Amino acid sequence: MPDVKFYLQAPKDDSSLVMLSFQVAPNRRVRASTGQRVPVKSWNKKKQRARGSGQFDGNASLNMLLDKIEGKVNELDRHCRLVEGRATTPEEVKQAVYELTGRGDSMKKEALSFMEFVEAEIDRRSRLPNYSAHRDKQYRVFFKHLKWFAERYYPTSWDNIDENWFNDFQDYSYNVQNHSVNTVVKHIKILKTFLHQAVKAGHTSNRAFTSFSMREEPPVLTYLTPDELEALYRIDLSANHRLARVRDRAIVSGYTAMRFSDVDRLTDAHFVTIPAREGRIDGIRFMMSKTADIVTIPLHPYVKEIVERYGGRLPVISNQKANDYIKEACRIAGIDSPVTLVRNRGGKKVDEVMPKWQAVTTHTFRATAATNLYRAGVPPKTIMKFGGWKTREVFERYIKLADEEHAVIVAQSSYFKVQRG
Repeated sequence: MPDVKFYLQAPKDDSSLVMLSFQVAPNRRVRASTGQRVPVKSWNKKKQRARGSGQFDGNASLNMLLDKIEGKVNELDRHCRLVEGRATTPEEVKQAVYELTGRGDSMKKEALSFMEFVEAEIDRRSRLPNYSAHRDKQYRVFFKHLKWFAERYYPTSWDNIDENWFNDFQDYSYNVQNHSVNTVVKHIKILKTFLHQAVKAGHTSNRAFTSFSMREEPPVLTYLTPDELEALYRIDLSANHRLARVRDRAIVSGYTAMRFSDVDRLTDAHFVTIPAREGRIDGIRFMMSKTADIVTIPLHPYVKEIVERYGGRLPVISNQKANDYIKEACRIAGIDSPVTLVRNRGGKKVDEVMPKWQAVTTHTFRATAATNLYRAGVPPKTIMKFGGWKTREVFERYIKLADEEHAVIVAQSSYFKVQRG
């Protein structure tokens, strides 16, 4: 169990404030002043208490107070962990100390602003075990936009996050940042996550945010057919390492359904052999960064060849650059059939017709793997396990079949077979 420690703030002075230190999470301690001073000569560093000698009046009372503080903080920690199933927050520990020492108003003076709380909460979560880098990046991008909005458009505090704030934040997101509906939905979900935590920790009683509601839209995706994926793999980019590296990462994703962040982490150490009915097959076993799920997928020969060509680990590149470069590679590969995409720009739907290479992003290749496996007759449940999709609804967003392809699937089914006698 985390332990309460007491120490002197200024051990080299004649007298010093007694400070409390308490570990609320791995590698994170909260420190708070007890508001009590003690002669340095009377402090027993080993026992973390004042010496009981009659030479120093009040030491017995001080020790009794420190005992009460220690008991209160430990009781608070046990309640949070065993009853609420969470770690104690630094603010809760400080509040307990201030109340026991008759300084309840001090906590109000030191209370975090809304923006300070969000920043501190992001940092706290980033230090938790098994916290995903993907989630941490999402939170920090959200905080950047939230800070920009609060500083330039709508000063944001605990008390003014209401329906008007919500409407203005949407207006800013669509018309200033040109965000998609799904980006705004993601940001509102993150906001509500932090505000729920703030209410629980006693920072605010404002619950207007619970009525904020938006519906996510299916992602705008296209996919590459097996022939197009093969064409991309076959183009000679030996004279252009910039495009070759991005192309190779895309091929890996197109045959594994890996997210962009997971391709960064793939190494030949993830290659395994899997028992099968007839012998064994090569596979990949790794933990997804977004969900922390362990998945096992077959190892496509192209994937093995590409990873080994780079010495066991693929080159890392930013998602933004990769999105630009992969379009160029697909154009060179002749992936130019016209596609129509319905995009959401500033909250308005717009039809755009373009050559397919122009619509390709790094996320296209996750949809490519899902769609081509589905077209090949692999059961959806198996594909979902393969790619780590949790629900059928989310998975089906990645299946990109044209109307005529659905007709072909039905026509080729046994239901349409006629037995002629």
